[in-house]
Amino acid sequence: MRCMTATVFSIRRAFLATAASVMPMSAVALADGNLLAGYEPSEVGAVTIRAGSSDPGLTVAWPVEGGVGGVPTATEGRHVLKLHWSGETDRKVQVRHEWFGRTFDLPGMTAGIAEIKVDVYVASPSALAQTAGIWDDVLGWTAGCPVPTAVNQWFTVSMNVGQIKKYSLSHIAALLFENLAGSSGTIYLDYLRLVPTRQIRFAGRDWIVKSGDGQGPGPNDFSQSEENVWVDASGRLHLKIVPRCGRWFCSEIIARESLGYGTYLFTVDSRVDGLDPNATLGLFTWDTAAPQYHYREIDFEFGRWGDPASANSQYVIQPWEAAGNMLRFNINYLSGIDSTTHVMTWASEAISFQSYYGEACVVPSQSHVIRTWRYAGADNPPPGGENTRMNLWLINGDPPVNGRDVEAIISDFRYSSVPLADSDRDGIYNPCDICAGTIPGAVVDANGCPPFIPGDVDRDGDVDGADFTAFKDCISGSGISIAGSCSAMDFDGDGDVDQDDFGALQRCYSGTKTPADPGCGG
Repeated sequence: MRCMTATVFSIRRAFLATAASVMPMSAVALADGNLLAGYEPSEVGAVTIRAGSSDPGLTVAWPVEGGVGGVPTATEGRHVLKLHWSGETDRKVQVRHEWFGRTFDLPGMTAGIAEIKVDVYVASPSALAQTAGIWDDVLGWTAGCPVPTAVNQWFTVSMNVGQIKKYSLSHIAALLFENLAGSSGTIYLDYLRLVPTRQIRFAGRDWIVKSGDGQGPGPNDFSQSEENVWVDASGRLHLKIVPRCGRWFCSEIIARESLGYGTYLFTVDSRVDGLDPNATLGLFTWDTAAPQYHYREIDFEFGRWGDPASANSQYVIQPWEAAGNMLRFNINYLSGIDSTTHVMTWASEAISFQSYYGEACVVPSQSHVIRTWRYAGADNPPPGGENTRMNLWLINGDPPVNGRDVEAIISDFRYSSVPLADSDRDGIYNPCDICAGTIPGAVVDANGCPPFIPGDVDRDGDVDGADFTAFKDCISGSGISIAGSCSAMDFDGDGDVDQDDFGALQRCYSGTKTPADPGCGG
């Protein structure tokens, strides 16, 4: 399991802002590294920490100075909490934390706090546990991961609480370790803290990374770990399903803004026909607050729903079981093309879908169109508080059939408030077209721009009277430098606009709406 090879926590020497003061808790969303307990002397009186009532053999000692007399150096600040026990025949110990005069919030799935973390140092083999976590009358049971697997080193144990929406909390009933290797032992704790919900930047937008145990779809455990969700150096989003600590963790990102009616484009770089039969990639809209509109859920979904013989793709308007609300189909990849683009245009009168091979910006040829569908039924929802979401999850929470990690790569997401169009008919859709006025027939790149042609001042693919008018206003003469917008008329790059540049324009002159020869510059 991944938790058996967990990276050991690196000891940090960054002390608290002042060793003699305690960071106050307040009923607001808190910033990174927010302290619940640092086990420093200044916290005495602000928090009570005691053994559970069922642990007569457990002694709780704090503050204990780190790095002295065999005590490990603290990971944050100078002091640690020591748990020492003997005669614990049930092989379980638990410790309660209760704060006075201050509280903390767990604001739920998409904002605020995603995890409670604590650093754990097991000082004796008999104190190694099979299970660690938090139990609370408010929080319920939340398993920790990873559980420490070696002695005499720090591990960071994370409790995934991103799904919990509770405010003004003042205690944690039990931070516990179960199925201990022996009935006696010693554990040290440090730096009990709240960790905010993670956010990423992808495709020019801000996204929240979902975190929470036992959540839909599935139910599944969703992790905000960089092992599950990250953006690579090329700007592509990676979503993974990975095993840790005997569980499979899925991934989801949620756009911070609501876009409403318009056109949504997703480009998937990984092949969906190779997804594990129990895994599904979803690209969709969702509004948690709108059950009356079936959560405003409109889906692209890729997966076989546990049946290897099933089709691998579908368009869905929820509720999916209503007649006419779903279209299933197969993506059978063209040779040499692994990327696919999926377009949903949502309007009041209908929702239109299209899938094609290749990147989002390029208008597909008919041979590259995979499937189209138009839905004009009664379940088309009005816009409201929906967000765009992308997730990779397991059907019914069942593990992958082959027992391996699952990954999906999304290279692009784009939104346009109007239906897709290629106004200048250069093969590049308007939202991607930097050179939007290109003449028909001009060769363009992926941004809709023609190559550099001397004299093509307005970058429309021809050299005509409009270019000459702009050029003549910038003539400086030989050896006289130019600046600003006139620099674009310096076709030979010698710092002036003179007869040589005019000669280049003449050689490339093509006339209005006649594509110029890219090789005309000589």
